[in-house]
Amino acid sequence: MKTKMRQQRELHVTFHKAIRPSGAAGWRISWWEHAACYLTFSRKKDAVATGRAKAKRLKLELVVHNRDGRIAWRNSYGGDSPRRRG
Repeated sequence: MKTKMRQQRELHVTFHKAIRPSGAAGWRISWWEHAACYLTFSRKKDAVATGRAKAKRLKLELVVHNRDGRIAWRNSYGGDSPRRRG
């Protein structure tokens, strides 16, 4: 239950390869719980800027991944528990 609660407050920027020949690879902003794609960008820089603005507005944690899927960095824009350290 605790993991599910945390995932609901995260916005992820990830790289996705083209699945179909007609589809384009790019960077996507998704909400982890639903794995729903909000927006797709050709450049990581644009995806991060849009994700940051959305995370600030909704007071979520932004998690940015590298092309290989590993987490590059994360930043919280509100909604933290007062008991959370750091």
